[in-house]
Amino acid sequence: MRCQRIVQKSQPKCFGFTFVLFALLPLLTFTASLRGAPEVGADLLASYVAIQKALAADKFQPVPAEAQTLLRILKSDSWKDAPSAVCQAAEKLSNAKDIWSARLAFKELSTSLIPYLKSKGVKTGRYVIAHCPMVDADWIQEGKDVRNPYYGSEMLECGEVTGGL
Repeated sequence: MRCQRIVQKSQPKCFGFTFVLFALLPLLTFTASLRGAPEVGADLLASYVAIQKALAADKFQPVPAEAQTLLRILKSDSWKDAPSAVCQAAEKLSNAKDIWSARLAFKELSTSLIPYLKSKGVKTGRYVIAHCPMVDADWIQEGKDVRNPYYGSEMLECGEVTGGL
């Protein structure tokens, strides 16, 4: 009889611990996966913003190579659902011959990429969307100080931040 009581008393403790463990396991797993998880779209946005910074600084040289990297990322499995307009604009940007053709292609890329990223629910807390009224176009950049890629040094601060990404 005494053994039965000990067993009966230990079962609820074991059951309680097991229940708590299995109840918390999904939460612990989810939290651990967030710690080491890369930011959604980090590689894509890093290449895009490298292009934006180069154009804002009136530098054409790094643009085609970064556009090739962007295109390679867009063709990966992670982004296979990207609209064809995004890939076509990235292709144009990679084939640009000068800074003006690069800026036109960048505008096309931004016009298709920003709505696509929004539709995927990409939220970084790191990037903002800015708008240039002179070319009626948006772009993504780091920080809230406007750095206009469409006019570069001619109108570097032309535009306003309209939202976050």
